[in-house]
Amino acid sequence: MVIDATAGSAFAVNESTNTITIKATSLVLGDRFESIKTTGMVTINNGALLKTGYTDSTGTFIYMELTNLDQQTILVTDQQNPGSPVTLLNVPNTTRTYAPHFQLPAGGVINVLVERDGYAPWTETIPDGDINFVREVNTTLSTITAQNQLKTIDLLIKLLQKTEAVLHTTNVQSLPVPSVSVSTTTTASSGEPTINNQDAELALLRRILAKMTAVREAVNQN
Repeated sequence: MVIDATAGSAFAVNESTNTITIKATSLVLGDRFESIKTTGMVTINNGALLKTGYTDSTGTFIYMELTNLDQQTILVTDQQNPGSPVTLLNVPNTTRTYAPHFQLPAGGVINVLVERDGYAPWTETIPDGDINFVREVNTTLSTITAQNQLKTIDLLIKLLQKTEAVLHTTNVQSLPVPSVSVSTTTTASSGEPTINNQDAELALLRRILAKMTAVREAVNQN
């Protein structure tokens, strides 16, 4: 079987070579078929895309499509012997969509793991007999990163206080340094990271930038 993006006709059969040629830029599974099985070989020509699993004379091939990726590493392993897993794919720094075919080992138990530093891992074992594995990957920031968010906020508050002290000393050296009032909405360190934490960080950075700009202007005037 040949899938060819530039074939001369939509469907052709060559009986002398026992070859079926399908013209398609992208052949996807649907109501009419879910996979391809042939006693010959499946060949993809001229930029055609085959978006389904298949079985041919060389073995069974899983079609895997992972979407919503953002700088993540994809690790596909055969876990039929958990003590000695066999790596089938190891693809670092992957973004948007990753859609390969890979051969299914005999008796394979296929696990897909998607990881990125600072994020909780996404993992799933491909169901037995499923040769079309299409998933949207959704990962969340890890608890460790939530703790780092709060540590960053604490350091930014201290930096803001120091910046306020420098500004006050630059402008009025004879008066005591005023206290700095900071109000933030954050989560517990044991919880998940949140947008509120990020907003608090950005608000503190903006205040620090404004103070440092004022310090520069005061120094220039003096």
